[in-house]
Amino acid sequence: MAAGARSLERVSDALRSEALAMLYAINTTIQMGCNRVIMETDSIQNHPEKEIREESNQFPSPVRLIPSPKGLSGIEEFSARIANEKCFPILAVTFYCVSMFFFVLIRLSIHAYAQNVRVIIFDVRGGGQELRSMVNRRMTRHRAMALLVYMGVPVTPAPNPFNRPSPGHSYHIIRLIDPYQPRLQVDLLIRDTDLYLVAFRRSLDDNWGNWYRFSDQQVPSFIVALDLGFTSNYSRVPGSIPTVGGPEDMVFIFNTLARHEDRLRLVIPAVQRTLHIATVQRAVQNAAVVFCEVMRFIAVLLEMVRRLEAGEAASVLPGEMWDMITSWHVDCWFILDVRRRLALPAHHWESHVNEVDRQRFDQLINRVSVIIYIPELFTSDTRRMTRWQENEVRNIQDPGFPAADA
Repeated sequence: MAAGARSLERVSDALRSEALAMLYAINTTIQMGCNRVIMETDSIQNHPEKEIREESNQFPSPVRLIPSPKGLSGIEEFSARIANEKCFPILAVTFYCVSMFFFVLIRLSIHAYAQNVRVIIFDVRGGGQELRSMVNRRMTRHRAMALLVYMGVPVTPAPNPFNRPSPGHSYHIIRLIDPYQPRLQVDLLIRDTDLYLVAFRRSLDDNWGNWYRFSDQQVPSFIVALDLGFTSNYSRVPGSIPTVGGPEDMVFIFNTLARHEDRLRLVIPAVQRTLHIATVQRAVQNAAVVFCEVMRFIAVLLEMVRRLEAGEAASVLPGEMWDMITSWHVDCWFILDVRRRLALPAHHWESHVNEVDRQRFDQLINRVSVIIYIPELFTSDTRRMTRWQENEVRNIQDPGFPAADA
């Protein structure tokens, strides 16, 4: 219900004005039709013989006329005219207007949806099922906007010709809600190209606060954000790896980010402020694992779902899982390097020596346990050129890169 209610709020003013204009046009058309019916009905009553002769010339068989008495309303006259089988042109015009109204409504809804940042509601107390549902909704969206899907992996390059209104980066928002704290909401701004968490903000009593971004991340031009004072990198110091997962951790993330702006406004000693910043840093790192890494690694998703359903306390991820998370960027750059030198092999690649030993492409990307999301394009030049030509035929906006590079 909350998602449906908030989806209505994203309908733009242009949609409302266009819809009202179309409704006015429909009303005007029907009123004109009713006026015409009244005039023609008066003609039938004043000259019934002439009307019958005209009808006899138009139809091969006699037409039964049902004259309407004067004084009836426009709608009753309209109904009487339908019985006389004389208003099919008027009905056709009305049907056309109604059809055009819904066409414009759908078109403007899609247009507004494409230009606005998509908001996905997430209940922090919803458990494992809520997390699975959130991942499925985001994956459906990513596949719809991807240049292609390879082995279940949606490929969203930058620039992406499917992005609107510009072919550059696009974003979506995970809106955290807590049914026990209905006055508060927290927005997580996530970049579609690489699934990086770049900023967050909170709402108190429907009044949105400032955006806060990582020092190494940029936000869209229409957002003004304050620097958090630390980067988005995970801590690699032994003993400082964040503990994550479980119902309590979800509430911890929500409460910490929702109260960050309030804490900054308080006059507190420097030591307490430092401790608060460290707490915020842990909360956003945990949020990155829960809302970003689960989209990249099915293994992380299954582990987070298991901890939520079991009601476990937050704990450190297994070592091999943490290795996957910290080497994801390296793996992606290796793919891009292979892509630059030759068309990427379908299932095998040359030896890849790094922190995690993976010899084959399907060990890096598959449907079972490892990466399920890639930030850049890794198809052959032939496939890119084919898609670019298809877009031209379909009159899709120019992707923003030269044809020679497509």
